[in-house]
Amino acid sequence: PASSPVNHVTYVTVEDDGVGMPAGDTRGRGLGLIGIEERVRQLGGALDIYSQPRKGTVLKVRLPVGVEVGA
Repeated sequence: PASSPVNHVTYVTVEDDGVGMPAGDTRGRGLGLIGIEERVRQLGGALDIYSQPRKGTVLKVRLPVGVEVGA
């Protein structure tokens, strides 16, 4: 039988316990986070950013992964 793609999703979470960002200001961020978001979108994924002042920041990334199965 021919192989067929099976779609999977990889989840990546990155968090710190730093100073966080001002409430509601996750889009007015530096070039590093903008670059991460662009690369995630290029790969067909999604990025969510959660941050609270004095409590740190959490990045949650979802990336599709195609896997060939069968032979």
